[in-house]
Amino acid sequence: MIFAVLCVGHTPQAGVADDAKVLPLALWQNPPHEARPVTRWWWPGGAVEPAVAKRQLQQISDAGFGAVEVQPLLLGLGDDDLRADTRLRSVGEPTFRETVRLAAAAAADAGLDFDFTLGSGWPGGLPTEKHNAERQLLMGTIDLVGPIHFEGPLPDPPDQSYRWAVELVLDVLGPPDPDVRLVALLAGRLGPPRDRVPTLTDVRELTDAETPEGFAWDVPEGKWRIFALYENATGHFVMGGAYPGAEADALVVDHLSRRGADALLTGYAEPALAPLPSDQVREVFVDSFELMGELPFSAELLDAFAETVGYPLTPHLPLLFRKGGESKYGEMVDFLGRNGGPVYLTADPERAERIREDYVAVRAMLFEQRFIGRFVDWAHDHGYTFRLQAHGGYSNYLDTYARADVPESEALFGGGSYDFLKLAASAAHVAGRRWVSSESFITLRLFGTRLSEEEMRLLAGRAYSAGINRLAFHGVPYPYKRADGKMWYPFSGGFGRILAGPLPMSSHIDAEFLAELPAFNRFLTRLSTAMSHGEPVADVAWLRSDPIYPDTASLQIGRIKPLAGESQTTKTLRARGLVHDRVSRRMLTAAKPVPDGFTIGSQHYRALLLDPLEIADPELVENIVAIAKAGVPVVALGALPRRAPGLRDAENRDQRVRAGVERLSKYVVRVSHADRLEKTLSEKVTGSLVVPATGTRLSISVAQRRSRAGNILLLFNESWSAATAELRFISDGEALTLWDPWSGARRILREDVAANEVVRIELDAAETLILTLRDAR
Repeated sequence: MIFAVLCVGHTPQAGVADDAKVLPLALWQNPPHEARPVTRWWWPGGAVEPAVAKRQLQQISDAGFGAVEVQPLLLGLGDDDLRADTRLRSVGEPTFRETVRLAAAAAADAGLDFDFTLGSGWPGGLPTEKHNAERQLLMGTIDLVGPIHFEGPLPDPPDQSYRWAVELVLDVLGPPDPDVRLVALLAGRLGPPRDRVPTLTDVRELTDAETPEGFAWDVPEGKWRIFALYENATGHFVMGGAYPGAEADALVVDHLSRRGADALLTGYAEPALAPLPSDQVREVFVDSFELMGELPFSAELLDAFAETVGYPLTPHLPLLFRKGGESKYGEMVDFLGRNGGPVYLTADPERAERIREDYVAVRAMLFEQRFIGRFVDWAHDHGYTFRLQAHGGYSNYLDTYARADVPESEALFGGGSYDFLKLAASAAHVAGRRWVSSESFITLRLFGTRLSEEEMRLLAGRAYSAGINRLAFHGVPYPYKRADGKMWYPFSGGFGRILAGPLPMSSHIDAEFLAELPAFNRFLTRLSTAMSHGEPVADVAWLRSDPIYPDTASLQIGRIKPLAGESQTTKTLRARGLVHDRVSRRMLTAAKPVPDGFTIGSQHYRALLLDPLEIADPELVENIVAIAKAGVPVVALGALPRRAPGLRDAENRDQRVRAGVERLSKYVVRVSHADRLEKTLSEKVTGSLVVPATGTRLSISVAQRRSRAGNILLLFNESWSAATAELRFISDGEALTLWDPWSGARRILREDVAANEVVRIELDAAETLILTLRDAR
């Protein structure tokens, strides 16, 4: 074997051959404008001076950004600021709309694209009628012992059980909504508890029991619990919203209905964007979701459930409630794991689980189709590109990301781990989207609001190696002086102001930092150019059985920690040099076997990896069987399905699942630990371009794209120490070229590469490099 040795960090010589067909040299030297990074442009509400904005936009352009995304908010401001400047709470008013028009024109003059967030603060909301607001069900109860005739008041509606946990994190809940509507009155016989959870039998609707004073009922013998199910608004208001009026007036809209989406579009987005020329807005953006409810609900849910699933949900409503309610913020402080379990079970606990599964599926359908789908349609009708952060929402993150023209991940949610970043990138690959973005360079820090250049290079490399190919900086604040004379930064942490939490968030990009960014942004732009050219390549499709990803704050103490939050499976795939995508159940159900693998949407794979999958639709199991029968290696990381989800036609669907699993067992390889997985992968799956040299493991991350003439390979060393990659090439190729995105230089490493030849490349700490290899003629 021949080793080509390159010590990266030394300036490569000028290119000795033009490898323009794989990655055109002209693109590398003069990257397209669309490859430049984006920055959030935080406005202190409507307190923006057009002349100041114009000067700052030129600074942003000079720093190498390609677009700004307007987000007006009040974070980091206090009562003294609001009293001193009434413009802060003017978002949505005519003066604000004129400021947006002037800013968009100034951005165009500065050579910047103009993007617009659909809302002030987050999650999406605005001052609106309560029937448009986020809804929930509350469950009041009283106990009766029969036989007796009872006449008395209805059980009172309780307050939200999640309120204390939310308020421990953030001030985003107004007073409880007193306008409650009785949805159902039920009675259920109390059975023996199971795992200290009460069980219900013989649940019945008391449809004729209501009286002007409450209800009257002839109680049968035994212990009975009366359930009054009430609908009301959650009182959840927009965090940091800069709308006129009081803070609690800006209500988070109903995310399970078109009505909620329309309230935000017609009440805010359309009036704000109407004065702008149709070609002056590039992208509209919906930020991540922080939703809540004792039991998330919508007026449309009961009818949609009956139409979709085929049985009425009302008699089963008590079985849907969870201890501690449902709130992202509550989950983040549930340190003892006391919340999330069922409040009630049936005598057969699986029956309660199945009904809850049906509810979750219908809720996801409403969120994805009627809420997100409405934004997609609206954006396209107006000629805008739709960019979306799907995480935190009620539907499968992968499926919802795939609805967007530009799926966007986030470096704060999920700890900013490689595994989480991979979701948005994977959805983009399956959906055939060219661009996939990430809200980047944001962490929680005990002190300070700055990241070092080395930390930013590490975070950038992590994102690109996960398949992200355009970065959105967490933000540049408009230069606004607060009432106390200090310059405004919305994420400085502390107390006594409108806050996103007490800890500071990095990285604060002020005028001084903007002046330091041109070289770094050229580095990002070159990476975006390379990693948006051609088509993505992945070896393995890895089914994510869970529709969501648990949120974990990326709290930093000291320097950024490499590989934080990564799963052992990801590390094992990396060690074998295998590129993977995460796929959803829906995506895999639509997969089609083809020669040398299978396709899901726009992407081709050669092997399938399965998460533990105890519950699965028969259609999914049967399609996995078809893929396995076609000769595709299928590796299961745990249990195979034992039943289908949901209550509808359960017996027949369960039988199909069991029959499918019996057939699948003939083909699938089951592994239970990382060593066994690595051995199995080494025997059954080979990377399409490179693998580790014999007897070695890769410690670097690899991402791959394919152009018409050859392959583009990204190498990233996520470590604070230098690393050596020994890459064995699978097939012959020509003009193996190294491209250094930091310096812009390139160098031909070898004119020809033979199959099984090993190339050793040394990478500095946190370094990212590009390799290209032209197809052999």
